[in-house]
Amino acid sequence: MYENLNKNSIIDVASTLINEMNSYTPEQQNQLLVEYIIIPFFFYIVIWLDISIIFGKRINFREIIKVVIISLWFTPTILWTLITSLIDASFIVIFAPTIPIIIIWSIKKLIMLCRRIKHQPDGIKA
Repeated sequence: MYENLNKNSIIDVASTLINEMNSYTPEQQNQLLVEYIIIPFFFYIVIWLDISIIFGKRINFREIIKVVIISLWFTPTILWTLITSLIDASFIVIFAPTIPIIIIWSIKKLIMLCRRIKHQPDGIKA
């Protein structure tokens, strides 16, 4: 079914998946949404909060907002990764949703490194 698909193009893979979803009835689409998006979303939230409690982090409003944002990103990313790997898409297409997070994480690490360098003492004074 996917032999003629350009597996190096994110747009072609995404449009193929959208066309595949449009072939289902609305009831089947709702069932798939609940099974593969809604339930894992709440599952990831519960797991994250349980892990936070186990490691002694305090659960406050800021932590809950952070968990919700991470789950909103993580749920479709895992689903995209599974589906695109099953149709043998290229490496860059499979891991495309992780690229913004990698960029944000890299910038955060660079900022932390710059702050650490800025606050180091100039040298040992005798």
